[in-house]
Amino acid sequence: MLQDILQDLTDNEFTRFKWSLRNIRNPKTTIPWFKLNPADRLKTVDLMLSCDRQEAVNRTRESLGKIPRNDLVERLTATQAFDTAEH
Repeated sequence: MLQDILQDLTDNEFTRFKWSLRNIRNPKTTIPWFKLNPADRLKTVDLMLSCDRQEAVNRTRESLGKIPRNDLVERLTATQAFDTAEH
């Protein structure tokens, strides 16, 4: 799910996404810039998921809103609602 969302970003949007992601201050889930900066889309997802799955989704949603890609925020929200309904 997160991988598909990040694949839809242009390279410039992805760079801005990572910048926004690193500026979300949460001591438990902050990803060090030295790891995030060189990361491609797959590695970025791995880094986000290494903290907490739900927090990764929340941070993705927040960062997408800042760049702004509200279409992807809506898609992520819809996908998450569908996943929840299945379980």
